[in-house]
Amino acid sequence: MTTKPVRPWYEDLTDSVTALRDAAYEYKVAQRSAKSLCDSVSFERRRVQEGRIHALPQTARTEWVRKPQTRVPHETALFDLAKAYGQLAGNINGAFEQAALLFASGACWAITQVQHGATPDRVQFERDPQETSQLLPRAFEIVGLDRYSESPKLAAAYERFAACRYAAEIGDDLADRDYLADHEASAMHDAFAHAEDTGAAAYAYGLLAERALNFALLPIRHPARTTPVDSPAIPPQARPVDTE
Repeated sequence: MTTKPVRPWYEDLTDSVTALRDAAYEYKVAQRSAKSLCDSVSFERRRVQEGRIHALPQTARTEWVRKPQTRVPHETALFDLAKAYGQLAGNINGAFEQAALLFASGACWAITQVQHGATPDRVQFERDPQETSQLLPRAFEIVGLDRYSESPKLAAAYERFAACRYAAEIGDDLADRDYLADHEASAMHDAFAHAEDTGAAAYAYGLLAERALNFALLPIRHPARTTPVDSPAIPPQARPVDTE
């Protein structure tokens, strides 16, 4: 009986990051589909058939005869679907942003673990104490990749992502105020509009961070052909480190 070869810890770690990426991608695709559904019932894009119907009262159940109600079935259908699709799109947008945040922060966490000599076989998150089904993203900053050729792209993607998160904080701060002047209301609207790109920015940053993880793992995968890459020596069986 042949024994199954033991898989290196870093292969499981990269699979863990890849799973986070694929999860975020599924929501990203669903986000586009939900937007298409919303657009398909937009009153600005559809010609509403104005034909009407009468809804007759059930005279047998009442002591007096009410007038029939006039209804516009096509307009009602578009309105109901717009409401349902809008709620669906909102839920998917939130799920995509959360998945993208976990993907980006998970890739960053994995890089930091490798740099500190830890050997985790999967990304680890803490659960939200208020909502245990939700996971809390890790830190998003990465340091020590000066020799990485795509470091400038990584830094630029992080700046875009950080700007979206900052815009969300500005919008939330203004929204919590009891009174807003006209220019503050306009600033709040602009901030929330900018923050809508948080999920997309986090996903783009995560893709670059995932590639940076492969770079950080080069000295471990090919120790005889590479030199340490901006990281300390890797001790055996090192535990995950707390970098928060």
